[in-house]
Amino acid sequence: MTRSPKPFRKRSRREAPRNTPEKKENAQACGHNAEPRIGIFWLWNGGLVVEAVPLAEAERYGRFLNYPDGHEDVWRRYQGSRTVPADVDYATARRGRVVLDAVANVFFLYADVCILVQNDLVETIRSQLRLPATTKVGSDEHYRCGRCLVAER
Repeated sequence: MTRSPKPFRKRSRREAPRNTPEKKENAQACGHNAEPRIGIFWLWNGGLVVEAVPLAEAERYGRFLNYPDGHEDVWRRYQGSRTVPADVDYATARRGRVVLDAVANVFFLYADVCILVQNDLVETIRSQLRLPATTKVGSDEHYRCGRCLVAER
């Protein structure tokens, strides 16, 4: 099992990382000029709920560029806007995250196994976040839905 960087942090007020030529090359490798995005996502009620930012707005965490907010904070905002039910905890829903290892210039898509077994859904996530074909995809202990947690017992 691959471990991802610590994902749950508050947005900092630091200056966002600048775009680099390597990031532009990575975007062009996707087959389009749109820049890849960093983000978090859930599979909820059969639909994909995505929160993402361009690389220029990502937060640096060690060698990684990460989405600035954690799943819990974003889920609460979604509950406030009634996008998701107020009585469902963010950790029980199927979810995942995309980060960039800025040193190796490699994107990682981490997700609940219940998402990863659906190849079409993984491709939808890759497409929506404009990820290159070289993106590494895998599970992570942070991203296990309620059903997976019960099955582990």
